This record gives sequence, structure tokens and C-alpha cells, in this order.
Amino acid sequence: MESALLKAKTSRLEIAYVSWGDRNGLPVVFVHGFPDSPVGWEAVVDCLGERDVNAIAPFGCGFGSTRRLDEQSPKYGRIAVRAYDLIEFVDALGLDKFILVGHDIGALAAQSATILLRGRVVGLVSLFEYGVSFQAVVGKLTPENLHALWYQWFFNLPWSNYAFKSDYKNICEYLWRQWSPQWRFQSGEFESTATAFKNSDFVDTVINGYRSDASLVKFDVKQFIEFEKQLTSGPVVPVPTTVIVGDADGLASPRPPEEEFFPNGYKRLILKGVGHFAHRESPSQVADAILEHIKNF
Repeated sequence: MESALLKAKTSRLEIAYVSWGDRNGLPVVFVHGFPDSPVGWEAVVDCLGERDVNAIAPFGCGFGSTRRLDEQSPKYGRIAVRAYDLIEFVDALGLDKFILVGHDIGALAAQSATILLRGRVVGLVSLFEYGVSFQAVVGKLTPENLHALWYQWFFNLPWSNYAFKSDYKNICEYLWRQWSPQWRFQSGEFESTATAFKNSDFVDTVINGYRSDASLVKFDVKQFIEFEKQLTSGPVVPVPTTVIVGDADGLASPRPPEEEFFPNGYKRLILKGVGHFAHRESPSQVADAILEHIKNF
């Protein structure tokens, strides 16, 4: 399916995004995670076939050619700000009813945006389990999880800005291999994604996000504080949701079912032999989950 690279302005960003398919079709907004980019959704979009779908995938702050309008503004990477940026993005495009699809930290932003956009999101496909509130999941961590999260502890070290900036590409590729140990991706697939990491805000935005989870950075923008307050209690996701996880995920093993966070429809797919990047490793199954939502509209 042919794609176009476009841009949209919000209150704080000029957001670059990829668009595929029928501009008059049902919008499906794909939200990438770390370390990834909209390129990762191409195979899923191809699997959607000739459906009346308007597929849209923005580059997050710090990725691709997305840029801050005010170069003096903070380089925020925390979940609440990612959700805020996503909401402003769909507003800038004038989207009323749409489906959200998110992976990794993009899934958490999509879950958060779904909660805050009650009535406008008509379905959610989350390639990550519930994680709107860090406090809601932190008590479930095992020693194995803590070991897998080494990169987050690394990002919280005072000297990690320098270390990550000096070798971010190799570190990101290592994370791909660690998180999807059974996936034999081609070097070209990583290289085409890594071009999005050349953004001058990439390192600082990524590190800010993980330091924010640990409450180690100051957060003093009023609208973001109010936004985050609505998410800290672990609110439920109010729309039909399909959660997709791999049983070979080297970052996060499948947790017990979490219907309590998805009271209006919850389906979970555990993909055998699939790691953290289900949309790349098994795009047809992710596309099928999206089509299940689309058929109701």
C-alpha cells in the first residue's frame, strides 16, 4: 500500500506522520514504541488489504522529523505527555471516531488517550498489557522482570545521557535482540527504523521518559500535571480492547488476564514463539485483531 509523509501542528509540536490507504476510510491511528518508528507498522497495514481504512502513524516527539515548535521547551518523554501529544495530533487532523493501535510505550500512550478521549476512540488494539499507571503494575514485578528492565536503571544513571548518545544505535539494536530472542530480523529492517533515531531530541526525550517513571525529573507544566492526575489512580480503559502479547517476550512475560482494567470488552491473544515486536513478527495476527474492531463500524 502506498504511503505519504505528512505533517501536522499541535500546540507544542510539528508532528511528522505516515499516511496509507483511503483518506475517507475509518481512521486507524498507529502509535509506535521505543525503540521503533512508524516503519514498524507497514507490514500490518499491508495485511489490512483493500479495506476502507485511513491508516495513520505519527512519529513521536524525539523521533523522525517531528520537532518541538519552541526549542527552549522541555524534552518530555513521560506517558502523560505522549498521550497529550497524541490527543492534540488527532485533534489537529480533525478525527472524530477512530481506532487506536499501540505498541510498547506507544500502547501505554494509546491506553491513556483512550481513557481521556471517552466516546471518540471506538476500539483499541494494545501490543502491551495494562500500564496506564506505573503504580498499578510496579507491585507485580518479579526478579526476572527487574533484570529485563536493566535499560531503565541505566537511563536513570547520571552519566547515561553521554553513554546512550555515544552508542544509541547499538544499544537499541541490542534491545531488539533481547526483547525478541527468537526473531531473526534482517539488518535492513533495523536500519530503516534507526533513521528515526537521528532526531536531535531523541536521546534526551527517551531518557526523560524513563527518569520520569522513577520520579527523578521535575514536572512543572500545569496542563500536563492535571493530565497526569487523571491517570495515576489506574483508571479503566472504556472501550472494547484486544491485548496482544508474545509468549517469548524478553522484556515482559504475559501476566494473568486483566479484565478488571477493560470492563467494556477484553480479548487477549498470546502469540506462541513471538517476542516483544508482535506487529513485526506476526503482522497478520495484529491486522486480524484490527479488522475485528473495524467490522463493527
